[in-house]
Amino acid sequence: MLILPEPIMTLLIPFKPIFRQATWIKAQILFIGAILATGKRTVTAALRVMGLGDDPHFANYHQVLNRAVWSPRRLSEMLLALLMKFLDSDETKALVFGIDETIKDAGDPR
Repeated sequence: MLILPEPIMTLLIPFKPIFRQATWIKAQILFIGAILATGKRTVTAALRVMGLGDDPHFANYHQVLNRAVWSPRRLSEMLLALLMKFLDSDETKALVFGIDETIKDAGDPR
């Protein structure tokens, strides 16, 4: 079981209700692994840096992104709300977004 320091858990805990318990545990591992990984931030790189490169259930971590039941849209809304709180505390800061024009709205039938 992954035990994270209090400052990290303070940042992560608002996202816990989005995930089922088993998925939440894997999501935390992938989050920390993505921070620690160098180069591309892939699931494989995240697991390797976390010492799970030889885990017999390696494929289950990939399923966090492609099969688990959670809402990426809800997660991004929560992240934006947290970022906005951060901005409220300092009027000299601004959020800058880079938008990829190839992203297509999931609701767009085209």
